[in-house]
Amino acid sequence: MEIPVLIEPIQGNGYLARTGSPFDWAAEGATAEEAVQRLLEVATARVAAGTRLTAIAVPDTAHPYAPLVGSLKNHPLFEDWRRAVEEYREEGECDPDGRSRLLVQQPRRDSYTNCNVPRVTPS
Repeated sequence: MEIPVLIEPIQGNGYLARTGSPFDWAAEGATAEEAVQRLLEVATARVAAGTRLTAIAVPDTAHPYAPLVGSLKNHPLFEDWRRAVEEYREEGECDPDGRSRLLVQQPRRDSYTNCNVPRVTPS
């Protein structure tokens, strides 16, 4: 196992070699190499005393429906369903008695759908 080690010169003479969390081990030496060697001795002593190094696998937190994305792409009924949804949306947008009947309506021509759609006017 490899653990990243930060080596820094310390005031006066020498170097400090240290690891980050969760280990938080540190050792000093006259040279950078000596500081790293002493840090290795600290780590070896800790492992010999019973400290264990291990890793865990964290389960993937993907969206539960992620495996289904695209699964109906080549389904024989998919294109029929898509067309039916499109027709339903067009009927809803062009039908003045539809869901927009509660709004104050002023007919206008919508260039995108090419049908009369209600316009909401502020009271």
